[in-house]
Amino acid sequence: MLALVAALLLTAPTAQQPPGNGMTVPAKMDNAERSSADELLRRAINEYAYGNYGAAIDQLRALLYPMRLVSDSQVIEARKYLGLSYYLLSRPVDMREELEKLLYIDPDYQLDPFSIPPPIIDEFERIREQAKPQLDVIRLRRAEQSGNASAVRRIEASIPPTTGARGVTSFLPFGVGQFENGDASMGLFFALTEAVLLGLNIAAYLYATYGIGDDYPSGDHGLVRGLQITQYASLSLFALTWGIGVYHARLQVTPAIAPRTQVSPVSSALEAPRYDPSVLARPSGGLLFQLTF
Repeated sequence: MLALVAALLLTAPTAQQPPGNGMTVPAKMDNAERSSADELLRRAINEYAYGNYGAAIDQLRALLYPMRLVSDSQVIEARKYLGLSYYLLSRPVDMREELEKLLYIDPDYQLDPFSIPPPIIDEFERIREQAKPQLDVIRLRRAEQSGNASAVRRIEASIPPTTGARGVTSFLPFGVGQFENGDASMGLFFALTEAVLLGLNIAAYLYATYGIGDDYPSGDHGLVRGLQITQYASLSLFALTWGIGVYHARLQVTPAIAPRTQVSPVSSALEAPRYDPSVLARPSGGLLFQLTF
């Protein structure tokens, strides 16, 4: 019996041992994932090239949401063709979102003018210009990480020294926040609109109180009622315009550079979808809508 057990043990297959350093298997998995992602991305780009923009959108979104790509270059290509597909299907809001995310990965990325129509390139450059404050922060953090002192100085010099209306000044009426942000046209608009509404409110009140008084003839009842409506309506519109002006002033603030130990730059494609530029550009609060002037 003992001899039989010994023979079985000697003839049993040896268990496969893991690689000595433990790195071979993950490396193979990474290569397999990259190859699979490259193939799926190539198929999606082919759909775009054949004019099947709806199919391209579906395949590209499947790669990006949730993230299945494994490199920055793959994510950039996916977001570029997804944005182009949205543009060609007249979905400008979705296009803008994808091209903004592309720029958060590579703020200096350039579209190929030989393969991309000029209107799309013009729109891409407008998006880059409007997102410049956020992109400058990303450029600055990356230059700091790379130790490129000259690039850090150049980027810091391009950032405006003033950061716009913040704190108490952004809550003042008559376009004060807009003027502080350097937006004179909108400041003038809010100043004149609020001045007219407030003046109308005061004039209606004074005329009703001192011009007509309490002992007015019954024939003036309609006039008095109209003055009261004018008074309350102008005051309500003044308050509404004031609130919109405050929100607009804070929305247009150029973001100040945060302390260098508190901002984590976007360093990989896998981090890009979790990066929210609105933290840098928009005031905190519960407002979820955006006004465009």
